[in-house]
Amino acid sequence: MYCEICEKRVKNREGVVIYEDDLVIAMLRPKQVTKGKTSVYYKKHAVKFSELSDEERNALMNSVVKVAKMLEKTFKPDHMNYALMGNYWPHLHWHLIPRYKDKNKDNFFFKDGLEYPILGRMIQGKFDASKEELEKLAEEIKKN
Repeated sequence: MYCEICEKRVKNREGVVIYEDDLVIAMLRPKQVTKGKTSVYYKKHAVKFSELSDEERNALMNSVVKVAKMLEKTFKPDHMNYALMGNYWPHLHWHLIPRYKDKNKDNFFFKDGLEYPILGRMIQGKFDASKEELEKLAEEIKKN
């Protein structure tokens, strides 16, 4: 079975990597819904979080939280959203979305609450970044 995340993100490393360990690879995404938006991909192919053993789930979440802490230290967001969906890409991965009260960084935070699909449509493209911009951000994040 072909999995785009396994092939493009994990195997071919398409994206700007900010963190990697035995379980995950974390990449800044070109479509920065907010500054620092990162996807954390589980390296093994799995679709459901419930498929993992307790030990695997705990270790995986430790890696996700480690990446979130790197982002928090770098960007100092007012909040961090953790989104695990898998509807479109059937592969375990998290979207870490730093949230800011500053409307220049995030024009939706605390306004009407957050509903991720609405957020994506409202500010899609507002914070898109070039590969060079992402690489510069990645260097800052890796210091943390």
